Amino acid sequence: MDLKKRKELQRELRAVENTYAGTLDWLELGELHSWVEAGNSPCTNPEQVIHEDGTFFDFIEWHRTARWVPVREPFDVSGPSDRELFDFYTDRRSDHGSFEETKKFLRDAQTFLGCEILTLMDFLREKGLLYAYLHYKYPERLTGEEELPF
Repeated sequence: MDLKKRKELQRELRAVENTYAGTLDWLELGELHSWVEAGNSPCTNPEQVIHEDGTFFDFIEWHRTARWVPVREPFDVSGPSDRELFDFYTDRRSDHGSFEETKKFLRDAQTFLGCEILTLMDFLREKGLLYAYLHYKYPERLTGEEELPF
């Protein structure tokens, strides 16, 4: 992503954060930042949902109205494994998979892993283990009143 686009996305991100100042929880903020870091505008949404007047939902509006249902793919023996897909899309020595296909695959993988990490952090927080984990993982960074690393 070029510098001009990155600056524009950061400007849009600040505007959306200001619009929702004080109402964003850590999950929404993390998802919003992941969406923008993947090169997407915070003024759009993954499903391209629009208002009645034809304007797009911004990412937070979409996130708050989305129905979060876990998707379970049917077991299919004939399809490639996740590892085979990853190897296929990331092996640049091969002649398969365009650059755009690879970027899309990696963006999808990043989004999936980001959601998994946020779910794990939420679970640890609910069990009262998040700060214990963070102190274990970042002992020198979390002394006193310092900010958490996320």
